[in-house]
Formats: sequence, C-alpha cells, structure tokens
Amino acid sequence: MSVTTSIDLKADAPAVWAVLSDLGNLGAWVSNHAGYVGAAPESVAPGTEYTERIRVMGMPSDVTWTVSDLDEGRRIAQEGRGPMGIGIDAEYIVEPTEDGSRLTVSQSFSGAALFAVKSQLEREVKAAQEASLGKLRELVETA
Repeated sequence: MSVTTSIDLKADAPAVWAVLSDLGNLGAWVSNHAGYVGAAPESVAPGTEYTERIRVMGMPSDVTWTVSDLDEGRRIAQEGRGPMGIGIDAEYIVEPTEDGSRLTVSQSFSGAALFAVKSQLEREVKAAQEASLGKLRELVETA
C-alpha cells in the first residue's frame, strides 16, 4: 500500500528544506506526530535513527526511523519499523517551481498486519499527509 501527496508552495525550495530537514521539530507540522521516544534527532544524515510516537487510527504507535538516503536540499528517504511488524518507507522530495516549490510526500507500508486495516489506514494516511502539508504551508509561506 502506498500513499502520495504533493503540494505547491509559494516559498522557495531552501525555505521548505529548512523545515523538512529539521527532524527535531516534526511537531510543528506533522499532524499525527505525538512526540519522540528518547531524544529528538539533532541532524539529518544517512544513518540518523530516532523513534517517533505517532497517532494512527486513534492509537499511539512508536515508529523507529532510519534515514536511508539523503540528497541535501532535495530528498530525504527513511525506513521505519512500526508495531506488529509493519514496515514504512517514506520519501520527501522538494522541487523548485516558477512560483516557489513543490513538496511530494510518499509513504509505502508493508507487513501482514495491514491486511485487516488497509483501506482505513490508507484513508487516514492520506488525510494526515494533507493536514501535515497544510501546516507546512503555513510555516513556510508566512515566514
């Protein structure tokens, strides 16, 4: 199962990247972020690992993320391990446009536990992506 959402922003790519790459401040824009388990990440680099508490289908869940790839100023890829053996691949891509930039968020989920909740999870992830990108828009377009 994969979910992808894009947003066009009236902010340049470096301004969007500054918010996106500040993994220690996800609470400012990620709608289902409920905190960190342990220390918040201080930087973003391949191999950076942190555990984020998120709200999914009304329940708190811990996801341990590892930054798997980084193209500074353009792309962050992460691999996550969640409860019940669920795997999550997340990719964030920032592209310059004529009027500012475009941010695309893609998340792919795997694991046997998804079978029972796939359609509900897909709807919830899409809504969370849209809400998060709306919050990010407020941060970068009013700065």
